[in-house]
Amino acid sequence: MNLNIQRFDGGENVTGYSVNGINSVLDGVRESYDNFYNSLDNDVRNTIDSISHLWASGTAQNFFKNRFKPIIEELFQGQQGVNNCVKSILSAVSNAGNNWAKELQNNDSFSGDFAIKYLGIGVEPIQDHFPDQTAGADIEATKNEAESQLSTMKQHVTECCENLKNAVDKAAFLDTEGLQRTSLKSAIDKVNESFEETIDTIKNAMITDVETETNDIKSHAAATQFDVQ
Repeated sequence: MNLNIQRFDGGENVTGYSVNGINSVLDGVRESYDNFYNSLDNDVRNTIDSISHLWASGTAQNFFKNRFKPIIEELFQGQQGVNNCVKSILSAVSNAGNNWAKELQNNDSFSGDFAIKYLGIGVEPIQDHFPDQTAGADIEATKNEAESQLSTMKQHVTECCENLKNAVDKAAFLDTEGLQRTSLKSAIDKVNESFEETIDTIKNAMITDVETETNDIKSHAAATQFDVQ
């Protein structure tokens, strides 16, 4: 009886049962997840730091504290976020490995555990005024920086999602017809789509708030000048 059952789907990686192969897939998913977190955390910090030099006001503080921070954190660690998506992937891969080992009457055990990370976005760099005690924004520079930073964030998220999908593709032992892999990759695509839509919304909201505040400041200054005359 041949217990070295082939589970890979006929591609280049056709092979039999391998403890190292299954653990390699699990480690690849964990590595992709860690890289996702590090990339997003870095992009968030860069965005906040760069905008803090261009926009300082109560409106800016409110935007980053009550809109930017909770929205981005929800995308990563919320119910439909990255954490739960990765948890599902690792659970599926480890379960498939354990089932395979059981069929072969082996005592090998595979774990889907991973070090769950949580974004804790610090918005302290955003102040209610600049060092010269003025408040407001360099409107064009802020708009350009928002476009640049958030576009970079969106690009990096897409790359991270592609890396996760590639890691899933290596788990051909999940099912010979690839249906489960397709389902897991579809879930990753949904995460990416949520990020893309939300980042665009954040960018547009930021630009609107900056423009509105700048116009209000100009209107107030004009009214004050008129009163003095």
